[in-house]
Amino acid sequence: IEGNKHQMKHVYEQMVLVFHLMSVWLSTCFCVSASDFICMLFGETYKLSNMTVVLISIQLYLTVVVVASRSIQNATGSHSIDAKAMIVQAFSVIILSILGGKIWGLNGILIGNIVPQFLFSFINKNMRINNVIFEESIGKSVKRDLYFLVTFVIILIVNIIAALQIKTNSY
Repeated sequence: IEGNKHQMKHVYEQMVLVFHLMSVWLSTCFCVSASDFICMLFGETYKLSNMTVVLISIQLYLTVVVVASRSIQNATGSHSIDAKAMIVQAFSVIILSILGGKIWGLNGILIGNIVPQFLFSFINKNMRINNVIFEESIGKSVKRDLYFLVTFVIILIVNIIAALQIKTNSY
């Protein structure tokens, strides 16, 4: 499929969909079961706040969903299209995590990781790959990414509400 951009784009879109579905599944399962698991295994003392669990779920979603973009970048050798953005992301993570950690603790550190990863890996990387490699309009790429993000948020909220309605034994 190297020489056929149309077929390569089709495979990439399938990968994006698969990784989106997988990341939604992993993130929502983690969000719904993490607190009970921690309480059962380590005790109530180590239970994470609901906000921390949601932030870790969002971080997990963003980490898994960008695997398709990184894979196509590796396959095509097109690392240079966003190299500067990745450097800015690294420094942003360090600065925002330190500042967030000082202000909000663990949640601030997570937010300091989520914001740059969302802007640089989720939005910018996908936008650049679709624009440069597949010659797709930026608007179409952003629209698809926002659609995936909205579906993730809706599924996450529905799962959190459903989990809150289910009574579990206290460990």
